Amino acid sequence: MKHYLIGDVAKLLPISKDTLRYYDKLGLVSPKKSTQNNYRYYTKEDLLTLTYVLVLKDLELPLEEIKLLICNNSLESFKQLLERQEQIIDLRLAKLQHLKSKLHYFKEDIEKVPQHFRKIDCIMSPSFVYKTLSSEFDPNYSNIMTEMEEAPYIKAPVFSALISKDTFSTNNQFDLLVVSGLADEQRFYHYPKNYSYLKPTLCLRTILTIGETILEEDFELIRNYLEKHELTLNGDILARCIAFEHHDELPVEYYEVFIPIKN
Repeated sequence: MKHYLIGDVAKLLPISKDTLRYYDKLGLVSPKKSTQNNYRYYTKEDLLTLTYVLVLKDLELPLEEIKLLICNNSLESFKQLLERQEQIIDLRLAKLQHLKSKLHYFKEDIEKVPQHFRKIDCIMSPSFVYKTLSSEFDPNYSNIMTEMEEAPYIKAPVFSALISKDTFSTNNQFDLLVVSGLADEQRFYHYPKNYSYLKPTLCLRTILTIGETILEEDFELIRNYLEKHELTLNGDILARCIAFEHHDELPVEYYEVFIPIKN
């Protein structure tokens, strides 16, 4: 019977000496000890087992599961293990797809900024749902964001603010801080009762930089546009924080502002 020293195995298979020693320590595949010279060696069967380990490891099966498989398993138990791994991978794929979707919306929002900054156009707004915050640093903010991100009928939740019609005519303060997300209008009746809903409506849309309030000059920009085009405000203004950057280590936040109107 041919014997293989640890160095031989490392050359034959894509496994380092350190990894072979680690597998030995785990009891995964251990070399035998020669009674003639005390050298430790691997047999042909060990090499075959190591190739199985490589295949299973490539499927990202945990080493403890692999150890159980190569020690004692049937085809049925092997199949069941692979099915469990398949389910784990499906969950990971779903999470990655969700992450990709978030990246997509974030990138879209960033691309909007130079196109619409301090420019006003008239559009039909999307549907929105929102949930109220107690303050700018509401301790429930993260939980609300997670809840909305996991809801299949809500997309792109972001920190937002509402300005009422009455407030808009007198000052530039926010009336309500919220988390808002794009809503699936067809599933409106499935939303939890603790969400508020903004239906699609004709509105002016612009992008502004906003701190604690909207700058007075930006308020004047909106008021002048309304007056020039003989439009009146027709509901609460929604401002959604869609992007940010830093200038001289100071944050600058960009808000997409939706202003409902009627002729």
